[in-house]
Formats: sequence, C-alpha cells, structure tokens
Amino acid sequence: MSPVRGVVRKIDHLGRIVIPVEIRRVFGIVPGDDLDIALSADGAGITVTKVENNCVICASSEGLVDFKGRLVCFTCRRGLVSTLPVTSGQGPGSQPAPAHNQTVGMPAGASAGGPPPSSSQNIG
Repeated sequence: MSPVRGVVRKIDHLGRIVIPVEIRRVFGIVPGDDLDIALSADGAGITVTKVENNCVICASSEGLVDFKGRLVCFTCRRGLVSTLPVTSGQGPGSQPAPAHNQTVGMPAGASAGGPPPSSSQNIG
C-alpha cells in the first residue's frame, strides 16, 4: 500500500513552504496561528500540527486546563464535569465512574443550559 500524498510544494531559499488554502481551511489555519513542526513518530517524515491555545468549546484563552488531551477553560470544564453521569455507589465512599470518550455537543459561545447546539465538538 503506497503512502497517501498531498500537494507537492517547493521550499524557497529561506526554507519556507506555502500550505495550500484547501488544507488551511480544513484545519482552520489562519495567519498568525502557531504550527508545531516535528519529525514523525517513525522518523521518516515531518508532521505539522496546529497549536491550539484556546478552549476547544468556547475559544476562550483564559483559565485553560488539559482535559483528556484538549485545552478547555475552567468554565467549560466545570460544565462538562456537571454533566457527567452519577452512578449509584457500590459501597461506602464510592466515587462516580469516570466518563471516557464522551461526546459533548456544545458549539463555540454556547453555555450549559443554553439553546440546543447546532453542531457538536468531540472532547477526548
């Protein structure tokens, strides 16, 4: 099986390349965004990853914490935690089971208890 190929671009004399507009649109890359450039895990290629410095739910840049590998602001994290299911205890002092790979439908700018979301965001 041959590797998937993208668009071929020449590198200029300053070491720059142009990322095609189609790829920038898909990944939401705009002028001023930070991109992480690194060797691929197997060392056979280069990976370019958009660095997210905002909450993936509301786009806030304040009070960010890591939540299952994604940046989430404190307010949205509190909203996520309050929506986790509470299980009946299995004994004295038991804790609710943690939710894994939970999909949360809350578009940017929406708050818990607001209008129904028009699109969903995957967290985790």
